[in-house]
Amino acid sequence: MRADGRFAVEMVPEEAGDADVAGLFGLSKRFEGGLEATSRGRVLTALTDVPGSRGYVAVERITGRLAGRDGSFTVLHFGLMGDGEMTSMVRIVPDSGDGELASIRGEMHLNVDESGHTYSMDFELEGA
Repeated sequence: MRADGRFAVEMVPEEAGDADVAGLFGLSKRFEGGLEATSRGRVLTALTDVPGSRGYVAVERITGRLAGRDGSFTVLHFGLMGDGEMTSMVRIVPDSGDGELASIRGEMHLNVDESGHTYSMDFELEGA
């Protein structure tokens, strides 16, 4: 199955840490489209001396409605930014779903460009 749409994101610094190395941020998102949901999570960034180059990992709990089902699930992010490009991997944590999304498996693809933030999800749900 597939879901596509837009999302808005807010990141709030939680710990400055070592400003030359890493930062910890609180994360919240609002999803629209095939996934109608909100999320909360944490992001750990790894900085470099080159503007626009960094890495990040994040854990995010998403709660809402997907494919006509209500529930929540957790995703794990791994991303790299550099040379004007962003690559990321966002996977649904196995067995993290609850409610009507208890059986969810899959991955999410994020895109950020001049038009805003978009996502697409490829996922499986038992009985769907």
